[in-house]
Parts: sequence; C-alpha cells; structure tokens
Amino acid sequence: MKPFFYNLFKKDNNKRKINNSNKIDDFITKNLEQNVVKIKNILNSSCDVVFRKFVLQPFNENAVVIYIDGLIEPRILNENALLQLMQSTNPDINYENENITDYVSNHLLTVSEIKKINTISQIIDAILSGESVLLINTSNCAFQINTRGWKSRNVDEPPSESVVRGPREGFVESIRFNTALLRRKIKSPNLIFENFTVGSISKTDVCIAYIKDVVSNDLVIEMRKKIESINIDYILESGYIEQLLVGSKTTILPLIGNTEKPDVAAAKMFEGRIAILTDGTPFVLTAPHLFVESLQSSEDYYNKPWRGTIIRWIRIIALLLSIFLPAIYIAALTYHLEILPTQLIITIAASRQGIPFKPTSEMLLMLVFFEVLKEAGIRMPKHIGMAVSIVGGLILGEAAVKAGIVSNPTVMVTALSGICGFIVMPQDTLVLVSKFALAILASLSGLFGVLIGSIMILIKLTSSTSFGVPYLAPIAPTIPNDLKDVFIKYPLWRMNYKPKSINFSKKVQSNNQDTKQAGDKDEK
Repeated sequence: MKPFFYNLFKKDNNKRKINNSNKIDDFITKNLEQNVVKIKNILNSSCDVVFRKFVLQPFNENAVVIYIDGLIEPRILNENALLQLMQSTNPDINYENENITDYVSNHLLTVSEIKKINTISQIIDAILSGESVLLINTSNCAFQINTRGWKSRNVDEPPSESVVRGPREGFVESIRFNTALLRRKIKSPNLIFENFTVGSISKTDVCIAYIKDVVSNDLVIEMRKKIESINIDYILESGYIEQLLVGSKTTILPLIGNTEKPDVAAAKMFEGRIAILTDGTPFVLTAPHLFVESLQSSEDYYNKPWRGTIIRWIRIIALLLSIFLPAIYIAALTYHLEILPTQLIITIAASRQGIPFKPTSEMLLMLVFFEVLKEAGIRMPKHIGMAVSIVGGLILGEAAVKAGIVSNPTVMVTALSGICGFIVMPQDTLVLVSKFALAILASLSGLFGVLIGSIMILIKLTSSTSFGVPYLAPIAPTIPNDLKDVFIKYPLWRMNYKPKSINFSKKVQSNNQDTKQAGDKDEK
C-alpha cells in the first residue's frame, strides 16, 4: 500500500498536468511582446519577477532579460550579459553575415554556461530555478543564462555529528555546494551525479551520487526508478524522499541512512552505496542502510583500532540498556524479586516507602516525563532549552523524590536509559518504541513478556531489508569477511576488501541462477 497522502497528491497532479499542458507547452514566437505577455500571465505578474527591457546592439532589436530578484547574482548578469548585449558593436567582427542568435551566443554572452530553449515551459522552469532568460524580438528561441547566486549558509561543523578528530565541514542547504563537497572527497571520473526534479509544484532538485564500477548496477536502476515514480506536490526536506522511497514498509527501523558530513557520505559510497542529495537540506541520504551502521562512527576509522573496538562495545551495551533496563526493572520489582540481591531489595523497598504508584505506573510516568523534557530542550531556543533541561532534570526530579511521587531508583533507571539512548541516535525510533512496548509487556507477565518482546524485535530485525540487502547483515546472514568491522574494529590494513553485504542480494540471486543452470545440465 502507498502512503495515505500519495493518492491524494497523485489526483491533483494529474489535473494540474492536463491544465498546464494546454497553457505553457507552446513554442516561442518571433513576437517579443506576445511572449512577454504569456510569461507574465503564467507567473501572475509576481512582483519579484524582473523584466529588464533594452535594445540589442548591433542589430537594433528589442530584447528582454527575465529573472527573479534574489535568486541570481546581479554582478554576473550585469557584467557578463547586459553590458555585452547593450554596448556598441566590435568593428573587427562582421555581424551582418551571422544569424542573430549565433552572434549573441558566439560573441556577446560571456557567461560560462548558456543554453538555447524553444518553449515557454522551459522559460518558466529556468526562471523559477534561479536562471536568467534572454528573449530577442524576431527570434523564436531564447537563451537560458546561468546566473544563479542566492545566499547560502557557510560550510561549518554539523551540530548533529560533532567529532573530536576528523573533518569539521558539513553539508549545507545548496545542492551544488554539496556535490562540490563530495567531489573534493572523491576525485574520480567514475563519480557520477544524476539529477531529478521531484514535486509538481515545488520542483525540488534531487540528485543521486554513486561511484561507477563500485556500486551495483541493479541498485542504481532500482533507485532511479523509485525516484522517478515519486508523485507528490512538494518536497521540503530529504525526509520526504526517505519516506516515499521506503514506500509501504511501515517500520520503526531506519532503512535509509542520513548524514550531514561529506566524509561519512563518501565512505559509504566507497563501499557501494548511493547518496541522495536534496536541494534545501543539509541531510544527505544513503542507501542501503544496515543496522551495524548505527554502532559505527567516523572517528572509529580515524583513531587506533583498540579505541574503536572499546567504544563500539560501549555503544552496543548502551543500546541494550536503553531498550531493556526499564522493562527489567519493572519485571524484577513486580514478579521476580528473587533475582535481586537481598541488600538491594532492602534499599529499594526503603526508597519506595510512601510512593503511591506501582513500579509500572511510576516507570512509565518517568519515561514520559523524560521524553517531554527532551522534546522541550530540543524545540526551545538554544540557551533557554539548556536551562529547561537543567531545571527539569535536577530541580523537578529532586522535588518529585522528596515529595514522595517517585523513588530514587526509578529516577536513576530512567536517566540511565535516556542517556544511553543518545549514544545510538540513528536508532532513536526503535529505542523509543521498544522501550515503552517492553515496559508494558514486563508489567503484564514479567521477564516472560520481555522475552516475547525481544523475540518480536529480533524477528523484525532479521526479516527487514534495505533495497534487497538484509538489515542485520553481516551478522544474519553471517558474512565472515565483513565481521571485521562489526564487533571488533580491525586495523585498516586488515580490511582490504570491499564489504560484501551491500551486494548480498545480487550475489544470492546469481548463485541461485548458477545452481539452477548446473542442475539443468545434470538432468540433461
């Protein structure tokens, strides 16, 4: 099934395409005023659209340059286009024997990139994309001039992926800046970018990047088909692309990765993945995405392997504590007190004297309270959010304990589970949903409920795939060579083969075909 909003947008898009095909898919005429009137009607005479009329020299013909104020670089337009088009003729050039369009493109326009276009629809698309368009009277074609130059954020360290050691540059909101950052990391002619336009209204630029002869051709074809099949009115962030690429798979697992760091995206492309860049957002998607990537960090490869191995095991332990600690606490206090040491039981019982809630209600209340504090700290302004987190975590927590609403062990378990969840942020949805689900199951049937919930989570992990690649690869199915970068971080000189997990589905398919062909030969 497609997302519920998919068909709604699809119906509107079909109507819009029919209407637009009758309005703007006309060829440019030789009457300049007629073309200008058509363009003004389509753009609804918007005040930010500029029509700069002038007389083209040396032909003495009326001409107009159309652009959107704020989307172009005025210096490029003035010095490399208007100045050349309006100045007097060069006596060394015989313009009388040349066609007006050839003369303009060969001798007047000094912009690095120009393109001839023949329809009004192409003019509209060029203007709305930040290009300038030159129309000349008596000519049935126009020039699309590359004068893009809007303001953009500086290339800074991404706040969501801070590092102690490693590159400090991050992607920005401009898709062309982002492709340049990737090109700096991968100086290879096999690095390929393919552009798409997604969104019938927003017409957002989307680009896929991959390294030829490293990525699987089947993966490129599948990605290309999925992006071309997206039918929606607008794309505002790469999260739209992520949800639409996943399609009907309603899962809590991140089947497509995202990053703000060019070195991380480049490393994933070197392993055979595809990067998806969306104009207007610094978050670049990568696919396929595997579970083990959530336990890895770019710093693991910039430091000694011993440190990377220890930190990786800390992440694994943190993930398990974040998911299972609240549920085990509830199960132990409700059904299985015998598994706790006697002294610990006495301490917990003393701290729970006067608490009006049962352990289950108390833990769920604190988990919800922690999520509220976390959301408030994220959504509020930076300095205020920090104060809210400190006030909520220290003062309100201490006041709740003194008031006899919650116990100290519950506060400690909630805080430890929440802090551990920050270490594995790529799996934040899995951690959040699993934490509450296991806590409820533990309150119903103790550790047996935790066991049932764990089996369900494991089944979900092992049955999920990302673009045909098993989500738990190389753990399940086991790929021994790829395990060098999972539980133990091997030295780089030992990791001298490209991971086989990314092309696993292709290898299985080819092996099955070879086996079938061999079987057919044996039968013959």
